Amino acid sequence: MFRYQFLLFLPLLIYLILTFVKSKKGRIQTSRLIPFFSCGYGPLYSLVKFQISTINATMATASSISIILILLWKKFSPFVYLYLFGVIITLFVSSIINDLSLYEYAKTLQVFIILMAGLITGAWFRSCKFPDAFFSRFVILMTITAGLVILVRYFSVGHVRDAGFSLFLVPVSIYALLGRRKLLIVSGYIGFFYLLTIQSRTTYISILVSLFYMWPYIRERYGLKQLLLPLLVVITIIGSITMQRTFSDNDSFQESVDNSSLTRMNAVLVETKDFSESILFGKGAFYYYSEWKQMIFDVRESQLSNNDYVAYNHIGVISSLAQVGIIGTTLLILIPLVLIIRHKSIGNNLLERTIIVGGIIFLISFLISGSPIRTDFQDAFWYYFVVGYLLNYHSKKELNKE
Repeated sequence: MFRYQFLLFLPLLIYLILTFVKSKKGRIQTSRLIPFFSCGYGPLYSLVKFQISTINATMATASSISIILILLWKKFSPFVYLYLFGVIITLFVSSIINDLSLYEYAKTLQVFIILMAGLITGAWFRSCKFPDAFFSRFVILMTITAGLVILVRYFSVGHVRDAGFSLFLVPVSIYALLGRRKLLIVSGYIGFFYLLTIQSRTTYISILVSLFYMWPYIRERYGLKQLLLPLLVVITIIGSITMQRTFSDNDSFQESVDNSSLTRMNAVLVETKDFSESILFGKGAFYYYSEWKQMIFDVRESQLSNNDYVAYNHIGVISSLAQVGIIGTTLLILIPLVLIIRHKSIGNNLLERTIIVGGIIFLISFLISGSPIRTDFQDAFWYYFVVGYLLNYHSKKELNKE
């Protein structure tokens, strides 16, 4: 299985070499390293089957980006710093008052490091001089890496689900297809190859939502007649794979409903009860870990039915309320929602539309299968990238008014 391993990092190494060659006097701009590290998590995550843990992969990526951001540190609007301060106080107060374990503290710290890396990167990106050039580099690197990871995982571990890339890849791939450079367009097709292959229903919903919000740009670029057949093919593929995943290998419709929904309904009931016991600060990030670990053991030992399983931290809105209460949920979900609603220039710029659509599909995923409190680097990083971008955008706008 190790013969394919080196291929995972090939696009990243080529990018790094080209960056070094094009740099002046051999000095690599730190800003060019952010796409390298932000896209590096996908290959690292895919090596989980090769005994590299997700925690190590996540921390290596997030810490590297944090170090780069310290080097790039510039004066952002005070709202960015206030948001960071509010989040860290809320996370750790909720942990302290609930007397969580050392492991749960460590997981909470991991969440904050990823959040900080994404937030400051987004705020920096909003202020950088050449955002389109930076974003194009990231888009090409991320989509090509995603396509390569799919191929390597298929031939090495035999499946391609959960390959370690973010929902943010959905609007990013559409952005690539709307580009003028050939390499950018090709990378967009590679991105869609990844998205349609991983058999994720949340991803398929995100594709449809992204197509809806970015439709004016798509129609302007390609024309309505040229789009009918590709759209029909995409929708057919999404529908067929969703039906297959939902209803295959089940004896009845009722059994399929139980398997796909009951465990999440269990989580909603349990987490709603937990939230009612600690409304303001919740019960702490990952408070459920010990109980969840025991539950996994009981299910495997057939002491519990699969239908008794509780899918903690899946329905993000309810789970956030249970973990960090009203205060934390306001910071992690409500404020980003308000920022997106207030972003009136959503139709004026393709790049901004792409970022906003990324935020929208993340928020939708929090109602289906996703959470803002997570240690999976890609989804957490790019969600808070959107939040940082919008915080810096709106706060600077308000300061300019004054």
